Amino acid sequence: MWASRGQLQGTERLESIGLEELDAAAALRRRFDTKYLVPRDALGELLERLRPTHHVLEIDGQREFGYSTTYFDTPELTAFRDHVQGRRRRLKARVRRYVDSGDCFFELKLRGPRNCTLKRRLAHDPALGGKLTAESAAALASWVEAAYRRPPPEPLSPVLEVDFRRTTLAVLDRGERLTIDVDIAMRTPSGDGFGHLDSDLALVESKSPRGPALATRELNLLGARRLEGMSKYCLGVVLALGRGRGNTLRPVLRHCTGRSRA
Repeated sequence: MWASRGQLQGTERLESIGLEELDAAAALRRRFDTKYLVPRDALGELLERLRPTHHVLEIDGQREFGYSTTYFDTPELTAFRDHVQGRRRRLKARVRRYVDSGDCFFELKLRGPRNCTLKRRLAHDPALGGKLTAESAAALASWVEAAYRRPPPEPLSPVLEVDFRRTTLAVLDRGERLTIDVDIAMRTPSGDGFGHLDSDLALVESKSPRGPALATRELNLLGARRLEGMSKYCLGVVLALGRGRGNTLRPVLRHCTGRSRA
C-alpha cells in the first residue's frame, strides 16, 4: 500500500506544491473543517479522483510527513469536556512538532462564528518539548480574551501526546486543503496509557475558507463516513486516559485499540 521515499501511494501522480506556495494560497487561519473516516485501500481511488484539481505538498522530495503533538488541559479536562458537550466557546491548546523539518509551534484552535475554526500559532523552541512557556501562556490568554472575552481555563499542563503521518493536498485557486492522516497513535506523557486508530483506516479532513470543499463530492461518492465532533485529542483522552465517552466519538472508538491508566 505504501510507496517508498516518504509518500502515500497515488500521490506520485499529483502535481506538487512547495510549502511557501501552499501557505500563500491556503493558510486557512479561519476555516470550515469536515472530517471523514476512510479505508486506506480506498485512498488510491480518492487521490485519482482529486488529481485534476489538487496539488500535493512536497518538501525535499518527500510527500508524507511526521507530526508529534502535545495537548494541554486542566486537571478536570475542561477543554475535552467543552468539546464533547458541543460548547461553542471551546479551545484546544497544543505544541506541535513537525518531525521531518524540526519546526515547532505553540498552537491554539478556537471555535468562531458559524462554527468555523480559528487557528493561532507562535514559534516554539523544540528543545522545550511539550512545555508551555511564559510567552505561549501570554499569547494564549490574549487570543482567548480577544475571541471569547474571558480568560482561558487554568491551570494547563500536558495531558496527551499524539503522533501521526500526514499527506497534504491543496486546491490553489479556492484556498482549500485536504489532509490525510495515518498511523495515528496517542499516549499519556508518562507512557502508562495509549491508544491508536486501526492501521487500515485513515482520517481525512477537508478545510475550506467558505464552506463545503471541492473534495466533499468525491468523498461522498466513495462512501466515506463523515464524523461529527471528531477530535484526535478527545479520542486520545478516552483511549489513553480512560476519561469520559462522548457519543460523537463512538463511530471511531469501535475502530480503535487502547489501554488507559485509569
